[in-house]
Amino acid sequence: MKRTGEFLKKAREQKGLSINEIGLSLKISSKILKAIEDGDMTQLPAKTFLRGFVQSYANYLRVDVNEIMRIFQDEMGSTRPSPLIQMPERDETLETSDKGSTGPVPNKSVPSSE
Repeated sequence: MKRTGEFLKKAREQKGLSINEIGLSLKISSKILKAIEDGDMTQLPAKTFLRGFVQSYANYLRVDVNEIMRIFQDEMGSTRPSPLIQMPERDETLETSDKGSTGPVPNKSVPSSE
């Protein structure tokens, strides 16, 4: 996260912008923006949210978003969660038992009491 933060901080400083004004414009806490710039993982949200914040920050600064997101990806890895449960292979016995009988359906009506 260090390279991502350094890239964004340098771009912000070159444009003469403060963290507070960017935070107000983006509606992202200046504390979060500072943590992004500093690479302070203890102050940052989950990767999925962080990815969105970095992308918004890069867009605001009008820097190459694809480049910054590549750097972010290299440092942080995928933001897609890995599956926790592996689905078992479909059991062939289930497939044959689902077919049932093709014969006539018995009449199960109740006789009337006339």
